[in-house]
Amino acid sequence: MIPTRPLAVAAAAIIAEVAELHGLTPDQVRDHHRFVEYVEARRGVYLRLRNRGWSLSRIGRLFGLHPSTVSSAVRGRSQ
Repeated sequence: MIPTRPLAVAAAAIIAEVAELHGLTPDQVRDHHRFVEYVEARRGVYLRLRNRGWSLSRIGRLFGLHPSTVSSAVRGRSQ
């Protein structure tokens, strides 16, 4: 399914870009597996979306996650 709303299109583009950088497919980035490669790619997407003003809630809805899960991932290795 191709997203048609501007924010969904922007998120899909970010996911595709990050997936390519990590040698993954967009579906693998959106997957809930805990493989290190997938986790790092998802974290990259979360950070890019946060830098573009997305709330933790909105990012969570995009990935089917609770905002606190996204928050933990964004903090990730900085702690």
